[in-house]
Amino acid sequence: MISCNKEPDFVGLDLLPGGDRLGMDFTDTVDILAYTVSEVPLRTDALAVNLLGYINDTTFGKVSASIYTQYRLESSNFKFGTGAVADSMFLTLVYAGRYGDTLSPHRVRVYELDDKLTAENQKAYYSNDTCAIKSNPVGEVTFVPDFRPDTLRKMPALLRIPLSYEFMQKFITADESTLSTNKFFMEVFKGLYIEADPAATSGVGSMLYFNLVHPESKLQLFYHNDTDTAANVNFVITDNTIKFNHYEHDYTSATPLLKQQLEGNIQAGEQKLFLQAMSGTKVNLSIPYIGSIPGKEKMVVNEALLVFTNAEPQSLFLPPPQLTLRLYSDEAEYIIFPEERYNVLYFGGQYQKRGEYSFRITKYVQERMMHPEEPDYGMALLISGSALSSNRVVLYGPGSETSAAKLKIYYSMNGL
Repeated sequence: MISCNKEPDFVGLDLLPGGDRLGMDFTDTVDILAYTVSEVPLRTDALAVNLLGYINDTTFGKVSASIYTQYRLESSNFKFGTGAVADSMFLTLVYAGRYGDTLSPHRVRVYELDDKLTAENQKAYYSNDTCAIKSNPVGEVTFVPDFRPDTLRKMPALLRIPLSYEFMQKFITADESTLSTNKFFMEVFKGLYIEADPAATSGVGSMLYFNLVHPESKLQLFYHNDTDTAANVNFVITDNTIKFNHYEHDYTSATPLLKQQLEGNIQAGEQKLFLQAMSGTKVNLSIPYIGSIPGKEKMVVNEALLVFTNAEPQSLFLPPPQLTLRLYSDEAEYIIFPEERYNVLYFGGQYQKRGEYSFRITKYVQERMMHPEEPDYGMALLISGSALSSNRVVLYGPGSETSAAKLKIYYSMNGL
């Protein structure tokens, strides 16, 4: 008993089925105000995986992801040797996942950066950042993703992009100082920009996930010289390499309910709500009249569940496995709910087989009832890991006639 740190008002309630809440009353008629808004740019220079691709979604419109990245010498003071001649060069990217219609073809183009990525003053890069690139591509490939590893060569599944002869020559003809240290190398070779061409993507398209710090994600140059007929050298991405994702959204062809909300029509959120990762959309919500519930002074809130239901359970686009709910501060910053500080799984947000997301916000509801005079800046509903995920989901709004978003309150009357 001494070692148990579970708070008394939480103990056991979440283990009881609905019919066992003896002595409790229930309401789910409290008004909820919810609507979709654009998400702010997200930091993308410290991601575990990076996204590349293009999706044309009839609900959310068009979204694309591209990559900016530096490369480093695999070893310092590298020398090609006398009479070095470039034979071929490839950019390889190791797959780490996918989302959408992976049978859709992609055309990926590679450009050389024309400006240096900098870590000066601990600069961070966000999803709306860009960097100058040179006009002509140095590589291009059209392909349908193949996620099968090469078991014979014991290689992971990867995308291999051939690079131009002119680009190879940039390395072969580099002077010794350029290849001596990463400091000099990255001054001359600033990095690459990798993008998917929307015009070449037929059908829905997809987002491809890549592990850029995998040893097989690299630039590999094959060459020969006067003493070696088959040599190669790698240029790599490390944990110290600057790399970031750039995301673009075009809602021109999105469903009208989403467009109306993004244009400021709050009432359009009554029917459906739209959550999209990659710095796409989030949902602002509030419970404006919770402090006006009759008899609230004598109510003890045993459990309060905020429940949302997937409006497109059969969609090609899988719903995110986890949503996040945050309180807003007076400066529009996110604040974690007390229940989440206590236990993430208890707080909720996981996608359930019945097609629901639910959050326990018991303390928040009780406090709002007891202290309605305190300022309340509302809440934000977001996709967890939105910066490195491409998931999206449509939820029923609080005014929908089908599985409306609800606040379910189980309570007892104190002193009765």
